[in-house]
Amino acid sequence: MSKNLPPSSVRRIHAVLRRALTVAVRWGIIHANPALLVDPPPLPRGDVKPYTVDEARIFLTAASHDRLEAR
Repeated sequence: MSKNLPPSSVRRIHAVLRRALTVAVRWGIIHANPALLVDPPPLPRGDVKPYTVDEARIFLTAASHDRLEAR
């Protein structure tokens, strides 16, 4: 297993573990959820590059008549 997982994977693992330990607390198996004491790593913020008017027109033309066009 890789020692350098991406932050998004670590966050998903943390969420599953936190949820499982929360259930264990509710069932009385453990007294406290140690996962609540750990902050998952922040997700890196990417730069957003909006479409130009021409790119938006091309995209909308390509999406026309698709079943997901409205989205």
